[in-house]
Parts: sequence; structure tokens; C-alpha cells
Amino acid sequence: MTTKEYIKSREEQNEILKKKVFKSNDYEKLFKEIFEITPVRYYKRNVPQYEFVNYISHLYVHLKNENFYSLFITIGRICDFIDSDKNRSMIEQDYLKLVIALIKKMTINISSKDLEDVPVFRIRSLEERIEKIKEYEI
Repeated sequence: MTTKEYIKSREEQNEILKKKVFKSNDYEKLFKEIFEITPVRYYKRNVPQYEFVNYISHLYVHLKNENFYSLFITIGRICDFIDSDKNRSMIEQDYLKLVIALIKKMTINISSKDLEDVPVFRIRSLEERIEKIKEYEI
């Protein structure tokens, strides 16, 4: 596949995802709540939570720019981060609860079939990842 074909494929995939992502002003509200309760220490580069808080920031940017292909790559990474007992235990519960609510809202109309061209979902499907993080609801 040439670079041009790859870019076209990603653009097509992005349009498919764009149509399916639940449109809502609640995203702004949820992001605002998440950013307001993010502990300041999470922004220090030498703490493990820094990786997680960056994923959340990337989600916001991808959503604002309607880059849904990258948004779902980031959602996959967030799910993988949360799936680790060690990582999950380091995240404050109120913060984690809001992040899980945000991910569930973003993925409500998406299936793995929609994500078959997104590399991170070739290993483990979106449904598997979402089901796994539902177990951690507080």
C-alpha cells in the first residue's frame, strides 16, 4: 500500500467513525469535570499517572479536531492502561470513574467491525476492552 493509499484509507475510516461517534455536548461537560479534578501531581513527568493524563488530553484534541481514527487508538491505549491492576490502583477513583463514563459514551455506537483497520484493535477488540474496564466501575 502506498502512502497516498494509506492516507486515503485512514480518511475513509475517519469518516465512518465520525458518523458513528455519539454527538453530544456532554463531552465538553465531562472533559471539563475531568480536567477540573485531575490531581496536579499527574502532570509531573516523573509520575506514572502522567502517561494516563496525556491520553485524556489526546482524546480531547482528537475529538475537537474530529480525528476519530486517532481517537480510537487513544481509547485502546487508555483501556490497556486501566486494565493493569498496578496502573488502575494509582488513579484516583473519582477521576477514573469520569474517564470510564467518557469512554463508554464515546464508544456507544461503535463495534469492532468499524475498527478493523485501526491497528490497536487487531490484537484485542473494542468490545473486549470496554467489557474489561466496566468491571472496574466504582
